[in-house]
Amino acid sequence: MARKRRGSGDSGGGGEGANWMDTYGDLVTLLLCFFVLLFSFSSIDAAKWEALVDALSGGGAATNGITAITPLSPAQAVAPPIDNINNYDSDGADRNDQADANLSNLVNQVQEFVKSHDLEMDMKVDYDDYSVTMHFADNVFFRTGDAELLPESSTILNNLIALLADIDGMYLRVDIEGHTDNVPIHTAKYPSNWELSTDRAVNSLHYIADTGLVDMEKLSVAGYGEYHPIAENTTADGRAKNRRVDFVIRALTEFLDS
Repeated sequence: MARKRRGSGDSGGGGEGANWMDTYGDLVTLLLCFFVLLFSFSSIDAAKWEALVDALSGGGAATNGITAITPLSPAQAVAPPIDNINNYDSDGADRNDQADANLSNLVNQVQEFVKSHDLEMDMKVDYDDYSVTMHFADNVFFRTGDAELLPESSTILNNLIALLADIDGMYLRVDIEGHTDNVPIHTAKYPSNWELSTDRAVNSLHYIADTGLVDMEKLSVAGYGEYHPIAENTTADGRAKNRRVDFVIRALTEFLDS
């Protein structure tokens, strides 16, 4: 009797079972890659590592092993050590203390200058967190409607120059600003208050520059005309206060705070 031959599709016990195992193996491999990728973004912790191994090996609570992995946020990844933050705050406080001390010394120097030269009637001192301003009445330096320095102004200017030279290391720069009241001027030399205020500031700067005692890189000029009043222009006294030359001493606090 002839022996029955097996068909070519008969796998001898393999077949569908073998195909199912291939799919399962692929799934397990993908899951392993997935968990390893998650772990690569997490912080390294012994308990988390054990939970992951336990989950992948099929023992214990697999769900706990997954949720225990907490990837770091970008903020956590770049956050500086606490010591560095404390040092930064300390440095910032030191810088502010130094700036305050510098400004206080500058104010004291200017106020002493005013008292020692009996200038209380001719000028006013203001200050803020960054500067000290010396407001000189225009008649201290100039005639009405003119920008040529009076000969008698040289004494005050020379003393001011000596002050600026002495405190050179305490300021960033000195802005010389010309100001007028709102009474219009229209002459061949000064068509408006803009020209008058600017020329007064420039002539003051030239006098200081000619002595060579003040660093020219620290000086600047500006003419504001009538547009930066410090008093009402409705009275004679107010207009007199607005006609002025300001020496704005920018303290080193601007540099320290930047």
